[in-house]
Amino acid sequence: MSMNSSLNHKVPLVLALSGIIIFCGLFVIFETFPGHKELYHLLIEQLIKVEPVPESSYASPSQSGTIIYVMGGSQADLESKTETAADLYHRGLCKKIMSLSRPGITEFDHALGRNLTNNEWFINKLVDRGVKREDIELVVLKHSFFGTLKEAKGIADIASERGYTHLILVTSLHHTMRTWLAFSAYAGGRGIVLFMYASNYHASLYELLFEYLKLVFYRYDLLATNSSS
Repeated sequence: MSMNSSLNHKVPLVLALSGIIIFCGLFVIFETFPGHKELYHLLIEQLIKVEPVPESSYASPSQSGTIIYVMGGSQADLESKTETAADLYHRGLCKKIMSLSRPGITEFDHALGRNLTNNEWFINKLVDRGVKREDIELVVLKHSFFGTLKEAKGIADIASERGYTHLILVTSLHHTMRTWLAFSAYAGGRGIVLFMYASNYHASLYELLFEYLKLVFYRYDLLATNSSS
């Protein structure tokens, strides 16, 4: 191995370690850190990738070949995403909203006398926003440590098998770039055109720092390895 290739191989590791050091230090003091607002804006600029459907497509959308996929997240995050997804649905961009089936329970429902499952809660939020229940589908994918990448492959496979040609992704603003890179790695080879929309969820500086570390790892290690294999 040449000196240059050896150094190039170490660059992702150095970047990741540097990020971890910064992250650990600022995690404790970011609320009082004098430049935290500037850091916030600097980070968010690196994490954004928005790719909306062209306005010209609104008049006659290819509904049968288009699907909305909502990425996961915390309950507050998901609530913002369901709002964005429902808005796109009502614009007539597609007739189907898909998301990942999530195990576990959430808040108590007095009408049912029990806690809602995560899936029930998600479906209810979309139905409350006027989405037809039959137009909502939750898919089951095998769990993976690299969740976004596994999700990207699984959904790209499903979309390809069902003949979808356009995939509208909905996620939080700070998660758009990593989502775009992960899905692009699998959608392009299947002839699927991607669009990206961000919800109005406001992430904390902690979330941005953690997401930036994951983006560095995905871009310079995980996705780089996949593309070369």
